[in-house]
Amino acid sequence: MSIYLYITLYFYFASFNVQRQMLAVMVVMLIPFALLKKQKGKAGLFFLLALGIHNTSIIAILDFLVVRIRKSKHALVTTISASILLIYMSNYLFSIFSNIFDHYKIYDNSNEYTASGGSILLGIFIFVFISATLIINKESLYQNATISILLYLSLIATILYILGAKNTLVMRMVDYYSIFVPLFLPKTINVISEKFTYRMLIKLVLIIIIMLAGFSLLYYKLSHNMGGIVPYSTL
Repeated sequence: MSIYLYITLYFYFASFNVQRQMLAVMVVMLIPFALLKKQKGKAGLFFLLALGIHNTSIIAILDFLVVRIRKSKHALVTTISASILLIYMSNYLFSIFSNIFDHYKIYDNSNEYTASGGSILLGIFIFVFISATLIINKESLYQNATISILLYLSLIATILYILGAKNTLVMRMVDYYSIFVPLFLPKTINVISEKFTYRMLIKLVLIIIIMLAGFSLLYYKLSHNMGGIVPYSTL
């Protein structure tokens, strides 16, 4: 249900001029789960399919590294550092990217446009749940490979949201990692709540917090008429 609402509402909200990219996002979402099942060939096929649908999916190559690395404090720091480095080098990387694909030159002067809509706040919100998981039930990362990988992928989305909020193309490419957040949040609720005596009460409170945050963000976007896709909606 979480994934269904994310996909359908995002399609409706963002409008169909990004339908092709969202299709690529859906294919990319299958990559880490194929790798978890040791199906490297299938994961590679999904990557090539996504790349054929939309070339921004090249960022999904990080998925292979996230699944492969051994989860530890060092790996966590490495993931954060790699995400920050990606933001730092984004202008250089996008200039190369736009030279290969001419239609991306529209993003060369990204300061001319703004990627609004509470991206930084959203990143901070996700980061709070990631931090809570690491503090309250760190053992779950070593006991459950799925939760561990979802946390790392959501962490990449968090860094991109917070540090790349002013870069329009980064905000479009973050979709390849934010798609894992609706999978991560329900699992992290269970992971956090099981450490408390009143498990069901804590679980209910966390669900309400997430729902209120989601509706608040949706209301903010709609009330400020942020349904367009920058820069297409400003040309």
